[in-house]
Amino acid sequence: MNEAIYKILRFFKIYSLPFLTVVLAFGIYYVIFEVTHALKKKEEANLSDRDKIALIEEDKNPEAPPLVPIEIPQPEAPLPEVPLAPNLSEERDSSASSTKTLLYSVNTEVLNIRENPSTTAPITAKKERGEVVEASEVRGDWVKIKEGWAYLKLLTPLKATPAPRPKASTPDVKVIRYSVNTEVLNIRENPSTTAPITAKKERGEVVEASEVRGDWVKIKEGWAYLKLLTPLP
Repeated sequence: MNEAIYKILRFFKIYSLPFLTVVLAFGIYYVIFEVTHALKKKEEANLSDRDKIALIEEDKNPEAPPLVPIEIPQPEAPLPEVPLAPNLSEERDSSASSTKTLLYSVNTEVLNIRENPSTTAPITAKKERGEVVEASEVRGDWVKIKEGWAYLKLLTPLKATPAPRPKASTPDVKVIRYSVNTEVLNIRENPSTTAPITAKKERGEVVEASEVRGDWVKIKEGWAYLKLLTPLP
């Protein structure tokens, strides 16, 4: 009996400190658990219904991705209509077609026709006194003819002769009589000293002119140079 009591007392003496440590630790753990549980209940009691629903949703979808707003593209505005530029070539052609042709007679012995409207430009042709030229353009003191540019002050403007209208009866044309005052007068196909010769007249012969154009007159055989004729009464 005494030995048994001695063993019990010895057991408690040896293991009392570890036993007390375990009991103390368990007691501390229990106190912490109770305090934490009480605080959680208090927090749950203070939460509103909306917060509880939010917590439940978070528990159900812990990794739900955040919502990203989708941008709907707006339709592009239509481009404004740009008016087409006018066709300058057509306007240029129409203006060119309406250019009025002017007639001039050369009033100098030799008229140089040049490539450009300048006295230093290359010579492209020559005209003699009395020749008739057609000008399609006037630029300052120069006129544009078929061969190039002619100096305007060396030309005499002529009135354009309208084309004759056909009539049933013989037209009443005023005829002017001239006498040849040179040894031989060349009658030419056109009012130009370079035109082909169609006939010849000798001094004293009388010719009848139906048209006067600058320094030239129109007779039956062609054109005669006016300064080589003497008008008759």
